[in-house]
Amino acid sequence: SFDRKGRRLGQGGGYYDRFLPLIEQQATRVAALVYASEFVPTGDFPVEAHDRPVDVVITEQQFHTIDPR
Repeated sequence: SFDRKGRRLGQGGGYYDRFLPLIEQQATRVAALVYASEFVPTGDFPVEAHDRPVDVVITEQQFHTIDPR
């Protein structure tokens, strides 16, 4: 799941958060493809210092550009 700030709610081994810094150096935009039910437009997920947000969340219904503020 992703929240309105592009933050991911996950329970993994940190693979995602270790991968994103590798491509951030290349001025790339990061997009997440999820089902609409996995996008939470209200509320905020808890974050830790190593969490990296995405720039865009794409669902089968909508394209959400994340505001970096």
